[in-house]
Amino acid sequence: MAQPQWTAPPAPGYVLAWVEQKSWVATLLLVIFLGLIAMHDFYLGNFKRGILRPLLAVLASLLMWTLIVPAIVYTGLVIWWIVDIFLVATKSSGYDRDAYGIPLI
Repeated sequence: MAQPQWTAPPAPGYVLAWVEQKSWVATLLLVIFLGLIAMHDFYLGNFKRGILRPLLAVLASLLMWTLIVPAIVYTGLVIWWIVDIFLVATKSSGYDRDAYGIPLI
């Protein structure tokens, strides 16, 4: 019985896992309906950017007693959401690929 041959490990940076190509339509629907809580960023694998938006909303909610801070933060989040809708709809850089560099279909 033959012994299995040993092969060298892949080069650094080589992705071993199979990564599924993400859908542009799904991304657009997520940004429209759940964009305020950054679900489209999580879907694309941009976890740092995805955590930032809900974290800002929670921090603004904790400062509700000041009234002005939440108003400024929530206005900024809504503007960010509208800009994200435009960027995803036009397939601008950063939203034409997922976090692994794979183009959206």
